[in-house]
Amino acid sequence: LSQGFLPPRPPPPCVDVERAMAGRWCPAARLLLVLPVAHAVVADRLRTWMEDLVIPMPAGKGGDLPMGLGRMNLTGGECWGLKVGALETEDNSSGPMLGLVANVTGIEIGCSVEAVMDDGTMFVNITLASSSLQAAILVEPHSSEVAPSMPLPLGRMMLTHCLADIVVANISMAGTSFVASSTSMFEPDMLAGMVGGFINDPLCDAMRAAVEVQGGDMAAMGAGMLSYLLLPPPEMEALAALRPAMDWAEYPPAIVSRVLLAERFGLWVGRISDMMDRMPFGQALVSTGAASLTLRDVSISGAHAEEQASMDFVGAGQHIGVTAHMRAIAFSAALDLNVMAPGQPALSERFVVTLGLDSFSLGLRAHVDKHRLGELGLDQAMQFPRCAVDCAGSMTNPAHDALALDRIAVDLRPLFELGANGTVEMQIVRLVNTVVAALYAGYLPALNALTNSGLDMARNLVNDRLWAAFDALPACREAESEIGVGGGLVTTF
Repeated sequence: LSQGFLPPRPPPPCVDVERAMAGRWCPAARLLLVLPVAHAVVADRLRTWMEDLVIPMPAGKGGDLPMGLGRMNLTGGECWGLKVGALETEDNSSGPMLGLVANVTGIEIGCSVEAVMDDGTMFVNITLASSSLQAAILVEPHSSEVAPSMPLPLGRMMLTHCLADIVVANISMAGTSFVASSTSMFEPDMLAGMVGGFINDPLCDAMRAAVEVQGGDMAAMGAGMLSYLLLPPPEMEALAALRPAMDWAEYPPAIVSRVLLAERFGLWVGRISDMMDRMPFGQALVSTGAASLTLRDVSISGAHAEEQASMDFVGAGQHIGVTAHMRAIAFSAALDLNVMAPGQPALSERFVVTLGLDSFSLGLRAHVDKHRLGELGLDQAMQFPRCAVDCAGSMTNPAHDALALDRIAVDLRPLFELGANGTVEMQIVRLVNTVVAALYAGYLPALNALTNSGLDMARNLVNDRLWAAFDALPACREAESEIGVGGGLVTTF
């Protein structure tokens, strides 16, 4: 190192469009900032980000070198300039037996490696060019004693095929170890060919260990954790009302609502879709110090969806339930991913997720004072919703249990598609779509069960936020104008 053996990595060329538009130019790269280059950066943001990304070496990791040359333990280093020419994927599944074939070509990367061996140090500069890797993975189903009829894709994992073709374009070594010092007797081209041949088999061996050993251990752990989520969610404990409660089968507005939902639900779907097209979004779904995922847009689509959609409304006792049948409807959400890791290039990507449901069910436990609700005018309840909420006050102990969601459930249908712009992005989402399609084909009942268990676990959070919204409503007071029962129902729907 003191002799300058490891030269500093040159900075990536400044071809960032946003910096260029802001007038902050890299002096050495002014001529690169022309329209064709800017267009390429926008179209392939992920490709540019991967090339500029600096990947630190995992210090403390190590492995045995081939031909009994000893063990090498990493102490530092980094890689840069990652390029991938193409990522091709193929679904080789058969029922619940998942099979995935992947072929990555055009791999390029440069690395500086610092390591120690049993007899000294070793420093390596290596550049890979036009390399490729083929792999095929097979995952067997796992059936648990808890839910034997719903297997999970968490059984034995096997790497059934691996072919690595690592091409070393340049390599140089230095250090005090025998391996490092003995490389000086070889010509650079001969050394590059030797090292490339040494890497292929150990790389496949490492992948096989990662898939079959570490991957198998993680699958077994996941199967033990997820098996119990395959069971139906437990029902909420029944509560006794402290005062006479409204029977929703006898409440006239509920009866009218049931008829309107049955006959006009398709119309409401169309109106809701129009409203969502105009609704501003920008909610951060996930946010950490290095990355964020933001919901930007939600839309509803489907051929003749308005005619085929329907909804069942059930009001009986102190329970209100709705089930929407939506086989013809697809939901799409635009998500913005922003990665802002310290010391790394920024990445901004937009993905579109399309999901299909067969049905969606919602159940509400509603213990409402029968006499207070009978005295409440519909106009007053619509203008001041707190008046309706107050009708549930002190009906149960605890009070917030009077109004609470007791069921959230969906019935998935095999429609999932992830979309993105950019060459590398499209290849990655094709991989995701291939895997999800195989999961839908082989494990749809288990996916439904896991999804509904997750929704049930989120139910308490939804109820907490529901009551926080109720408590924030303006206080109840007399209606300021009369809308009329008919007008009130039309406005509500």
